[in-house]
Amino acid sequence: MMCQSLRRLFVALLVATATVASADVAFAQSERETARETGPVIRHKVLYRSTRFEMAPLVGMTLNDSYISNMMAGASLSYHLTNNWGLSLVGAYGVAQFDTELRTNTEAVLEQSAPDRLRRSSYSYIQWLAGAEVSYVPIVGKFSLFNSVIANYDIHVLGGFSFIGEEAEAAVEGEEVDPQLVGLRPAPMIGIGARLFLTDGISANLQVRDYLYNRTEVSTGTSNPEFTNNVMVSVGVSFFLPQGVKISR
Repeated sequence: MMCQSLRRLFVALLVATATVASADVAFAQSERETARETGPVIRHKVLYRSTRFEMAPLVGMTLNDSYISNMMAGASLSYHLTNNWGLSLVGAYGVAQFDTELRTNTEAVLEQSAPDRLRRSSYSYIQWLAGAEVSYVPIVGKFSLFNSVIANYDIHVLGGFSFIGEEAEAAVEGEEVDPQLVGLRPAPMIGIGARLFLTDGISANLQVRDYLYNRTEVSTGTSNPEFTNNVMVSVGVSFFLPQGVKISR
């Protein structure tokens, strides 16, 4: 009788042990599945932007000016709150102006047909700009250069608000300009850009910004502002601080 009781007790202990072990395995598996579901899709990702400062000198050109195109030189200072979101201050100054083909042709015609109108004509151009921006990075990736070097890149979108300082020049040197062409213009801005990371702390940049505001590009004594898209394309080099990058878990 005692042997039978011991056997029953032994069997009961085996069953209980197996049940507890099975429950522990199921719980551990559930925890792993939960971690896979809630954890990051890509682990050990290099966070090139997260909580870093970015200083970027830039050179740009305004593209769709009718009469005077501008070469702009400036810089931006950014702080990236996360790997996707950042805040920036941007400023640029017009270091050189170039007459467009339309201006040259128009003045040639007016010089022959309406010289008085030509003397009254003046043109506006962007002398400087300054603004604040928000950036978002929806696309990141990498590719191989010459089958040996792996280069990382991002594509980012921009939005913000700027102030544009406009100046003016007369069509005929020495003549007066229309004072309504000169002044400060508030301008919402939208844009898109790309970075190519040369190292963990340096990138080459290409950005396109569209400044939206009321503008008069040419006046013959009476200003008629129109809502215009003023596009600037810029290239630059970014320097990130701190130099060391974070790695995601």
